[in-house]
Amino acid sequence: MDGTFVITGVGRLGGVFAQEGSATGDCVIGTVGKSDGMADFPALAPAQAGGRLLEVIDGDAVVAVVGEVVQRTGALEALMSGSALLKRPRPHRVRPGGSR
Repeated sequence: MDGTFVITGVGRLGGVFAQEGSATGDCVIGTVGKSDGMADFPALAPAQAGGRLLEVIDGDAVVAVVGEVVQRTGALEALMSGSALLKRPRPHRVRPGGSR
């Protein structure tokens, strides 16, 4: 194993990175926001992958998962956000001359 990675949101984009990492021998802990997707990820590479339920907007939960991974593996190479927190921007109008 080259490294240990925690990747949030392994359902889509994060899942692509997680699959690649586990395929190359890295230990990848993937997180999901809903329990129904948690079993899918570790099944791809049982020896190198693990799943955790995690709500990424809960800072204490993120710290707990990272701490658990470090305690279990001894180190953490990287924490990658594969989940996106999108906030719809408030519309604004720009008046002639550049003022709002």
